[in-house]
Amino acid sequence: MPVDISTAVTGTVLNGFTLPTYTLTTDQAPLVNARQSFVSALGGTQTSVRTHGASDPFTVTVIKPKSFLGLPKLGSLQGSLGPVGRNKTTINIRKGTIPLTGQNPQISELTIDSKIIAGSELNDTANLAAMYSLGSALLAREAANLFAAIKAGST
Repeated sequence: MPVDISTAVTGTVLNGFTLPTYTLTTDQAPLVNARQSFVSALGGTQTSVRTHGASDPFTVTVIKPKSFLGLPKLGSLQGSLGPVGRNKTTINIRKGTIPLTGQNPQISELTIDSKIIAGSELNDTANLAAMYSLGSALLAREAANLFAAIKAGST
């Protein structure tokens, strides 16, 4: 099942953000192996947040491998597996942000890379599911702390 970036998303509650929602509208992706949407409407309380504009983007792009890698052949001497490639999927969120009052927006990015060992999507699905479960829950749980750390200049 592909990542759904064409429907509304409920955001994480942060200080000043009450039940934030983001309506996503399908956009032209910059790459043939990508899908992209832009934020066309906001919901909840998000004072001063701007939706997508040509010079002030608010986009979500999912980039998948152009061709997925498979398992390499087993070694002829000992039947051991040689180096295994990784299939990389990237989620990139771009948002125009203003560095100083009166200035034009510049693009800030949040990029999440997934590098999965070829073959593990078939042979170790439970552990991959656990990795995604922990990762998404940690991002959701720690969104406020990650944002606070960025504001404070530390992690």
